[in-house]
Amino acid sequence: MNKSFLYLAIIFCLYSCTKEKKDVENKPIKLNFTLKEIKKISINDSVINTKNVDFFIYENGIFIYSVEDFDNFYECFFYSLNDSTKNFNLKILREGPNGVGKLDLPILPESPDSFFALNTNSEFFHLNSKGEILKKSKIVLPDSIKRPEVKEFAKLQRSGGYFIMEPISINWDGYYDKHLTIKYDFNRNNFQTILSNYPDFMRQGNSFGVSSWNFSRTINKKGHFLYSFNYDPNLYVFDELKLIRKVPTNIPDLREGDKSPISEEATFNEQLEYFMKRSQFLELYSDEITGNTVRVVHDGMTDEKLEVDRNWWDKDLFIQVFDSDYNYVGYESFEAKKFSSASLFYHDGLLYMPYHNKSNDDTVEDKFIIHVYEIEI
Repeated sequence: MNKSFLYLAIIFCLYSCTKEKKDVENKPIKLNFTLKEIKKISINDSVINTKNVDFFIYENGIFIYSVEDFDNFYECFFYSLNDSTKNFNLKILREGPNGVGKLDLPILPESPDSFFALNTNSEFFHLNSKGEILKKSKIVLPDSIKRPEVKEFAKLQRSGGYFIMEPISINWDGYYDKHLTIKYDFNRNNFQTILSNYPDFMRQGNSFGVSSWNFSRTINKKGHFLYSFNYDPNLYVFDELKLIRKVPTNIPDLREGDKSPISEEATFNEQLEYFMKRSQFLELYSDEITGNTVRVVHDGMTDEKLEVDRNWWDKDLFIQVFDSDYNYVGYESFEAKKFSSASLFYHDGLLYMPYHNKSNDDTVEDKFIIHVYEIEI
């Protein structure tokens, strides 16, 4: 009798400890975590296209840049946040000896005299500051893998001597059973597909939303691949093919919406309403100095708000923070219509959040504003 009681006590203790550990792991730590605004950077919006911007670092200086698409060429505007005398433009031709055709993913600047670009024919280019092609190659993909496709938030990234990009088109059978990423060696003109590990709920059809938002990826200072999947609160950490860690997260005030799969026969308005009511776990940004990471989460909308606003930028935002060891540290909330969540930048403990002043008339300002927040962990 005593032995039976002892066994039951041990089992109960193990269960309780396991449950408690799981519950604790799912909650933000919230220890020594602050996210506070420290300054605003004002830029005349006639200098740069402020609707879609990105950032890059060169010689410890921070540049923002945007790309304008004209009939016969692209023009890229680079603006230095540290020294406006270093501003410069880049003109890229579509046709001719230095023509790149129709660009696919956004360009990837390496320095003011070195840029990489990919077009819709899977041709890869290395360009200089004059827009001259220094090197060109063709990515030849097998029939089982389709070429990289234009996605609103897709990024061409670099990891060591490799370029990282999405490998396949969105709308085709078996998408969620295919590979997530191409790792491309430009010098040798060869590639490998990596990471074919979509979450089970996506494989089972429990996913719907804007196609470009199926996942977000960033590469941190350790060379690990961090993934965030739409509708999945977990953060996934890979060492290329191997899943290192799955980090649960929790936002108590988040309106998640209907988690059941939407019917394939749903009308466009039904699909839009489903998408707007659901929360999305979207863009990841990793700090290459501190190793910390932030993620943007779009809150689900209420029926009352949907009667007034039906745009993705009308959703309220949360910023989740993870430390360099991938622990979920905490989150902060931000009002809708304030920031362009696809254009953030996280560097040396500072989070740069461009004001989304082109989304609607209510938020237009005379100047382009970048709000800078300090994150202390």
